[in-house]
Amino acid sequence: MSEITFYHAIPSRGLIVHWMLEEVGAPYRVEQLDMQRKEQREPAYLSVNPLGRVPAIRVDDQVITETVAICTFLAERYPVNGLEIAKDDPLRGPYLRWLFFGPATMEPAVLSAATGMSAEGEYEPFSNLDEIASLLANHLRDREYFLDDRMTTVDVVLGSTIHWALDFMPVLPRLPELEAYWSRLAKRPAWQRVEATLAP
Repeated sequence: MSEITFYHAIPSRGLIVHWMLEEVGAPYRVEQLDMQRKEQREPAYLSVNPLGRVPAIRVDDQVITETVAICTFLAERYPVNGLEIAKDDPLRGPYLRWLFFGPATMEPAVLSAATGMSAEGEYEPFSNLDEIASLLANHLRDREYFLDDRMTTVDVVLGSTIHWALDFMPVLPRLPELEAYWSRLAKRPAWQRVEATLAP
């Protein structure tokens, strides 16, 4: 298959895509962007993503942006490791629910808690982070992965979000189920290869 061009920056959600690329075994090369130097705002990258956001990938003359879209595309394109749930599988609904839970529900709540954003009046635009942590912990209590004993794209996307909210923007309650879950994921060879690229 064609080599993927992976537009990456550290720190960014590019780490999620990097992990996914390693999990599926896709051939790729990295185009590293220096966000301190605003390279993501230069014309060369704006021609890839006019919003100047990373990550993005280019493959077979098509560009894909948005982390979950990229990860979903990779799971479908490289099915050998079984990270996708087929459309006729009974687990497809839970798969989609948890796949989008990270960016749609959890990330805004984490950012809200970390930055002190709050809405006035009765309007509550963000879910409660304690309730999110409890929901996740209860779901993972007797499971190795989000879909029982099967590693999927959900664990790359939502697992990364849990890691981020526990260790990098540490506002998520450190419930033992969540810490144990990330500890399991952190031992995966694909993640360890990504982590090795972060060493100074």
